[in-house]
Amino acid sequence: MNRPHFLIVDDDEAIRNIFSAIFDDEAHITTASDGMEALSLIGNHKYDVVICDVTMPRLTGLDLYNELKMIKPEVLEKFIFCTGNVTNEFESFCSLHHTLFISKPPSIYSIKTAVKQLLENTVQMSH
Repeated sequence: MNRPHFLIVDDDEAIRNIFSAIFDDEAHITTASDGMEALSLIGNHKYDVVICDVTMPRLTGLDLYNELKMIKPEVLEKFIFCTGNVTNEFESFCSLHHTLFISKPPSIYSIKTAVKQLLENTVQMSH
């Protein structure tokens, strides 16, 4: 099986490096430092998983999600938010849109579990 392609979107370089290190052995990793950079990358490449921070300069994770909903909605099936600011409104948004999220600081277990769940759901939906 081909290695999946992951996009890690976070304005914190340390977080991007942690996620890259966690998945380096099992996936091709691309990183973006904000939503604008991610939008450009998603427009030009196909990703199997997108792990995205919420609070970022230029284009937030929620703004990126809403932008993708209009221009590339198939990507949203592959989206996982990662945030240190889990509010009731955010939880409701994720529930309404059937979108996974990980709380910061994330554990390796929570990261791997969310990605595994996402990949399994994506495979099931494609059958």
